[in-house]
Amino acid sequence: DLKFQQRCYKSAKKSVKRVLGRIGNFLVRQSSLPDQPVMDATGFPWARMLEENFAEIREELDRVMTFRESIPKVYDVQREQYRISSDDKWKVFMLYGWGHVSRTGERMCPETARIVRKIPGVRSAFFSILDAGAHIPDHRGHVKGLLRGQLAVRVPEQSEACFLRVEDQICHWQEGRLLVFDDTYRHEVQNNSDQERVVLLLHFDRPMNRLGRTVNACLMSVIKRTPFVRKAVRNHAEWEDRFRRQLAAAGVAMP
Repeated sequence: DLKFQQRCYKSAKKSVKRVLGRIGNFLVRQSSLPDQPVMDATGFPWARMLEENFAEIREELDRVMTFRESIPKVYDVQREQYRISSDDKWKVFMLYGWGHVSRTGERMCPETARIVRKIPGVRSAFFSILDAGAHIPDHRGHVKGLLRGQLAVRVPEQSEACFLRVEDQICHWQEGRLLVFDDTYRHEVQNNSDQERVVLLLHFDRPMNRLGRTVNACLMSVIKRTPFVRKAVRNHAEWEDRFRRQLAAAGVAMP
């Protein structure tokens, strides 16, 4: 019975969120950082390294954007994201995710990949490409052991028209600067300008004491094996295969 299956799915989803909430409360108590929506990026030792290599990252993004029409939409990789992005205005170019390295990402962005590997506890890294007029509606994550970083790589000239809202804080991107926030707080993104916005988006472990790191590592190991992550990895691998065949058919050599 379809309705029964849907009820079971919703019940299981609520149970998982409750468990993640309790684990999250524990992890916050093990953290050296306050539990707040937006963090001071200068408090992360690797932030300066990332910002100092902005020129190289921007150059590699420019190379990626020559293949812009082939870059997958976010819901092509993660079907569950359809709820917050059902059009083609949000695309992602993967470098790394949950232990899986994108071969295409590494070949097209070798310096960016090298820099990302130096970030302690990084779990995923990709270019998040938001078209003019795009809107990612209000939503929230559920994994308190992770923080989200965004290095602004392309920012519209109308920078005030493009923003991230985290709870009641409005954040504007500055090219070459890192923004860090906790995505378990409600947030949304609007690009009301007539130009695209691109950030290098990172998920990385929240700084914690030894006990917190141990519990978080166990949780990350479980999440890595969930259908949500496994399907996303498989979807991206299928896109990579199609992309390579497309380049070969067009006689274009992979960088």
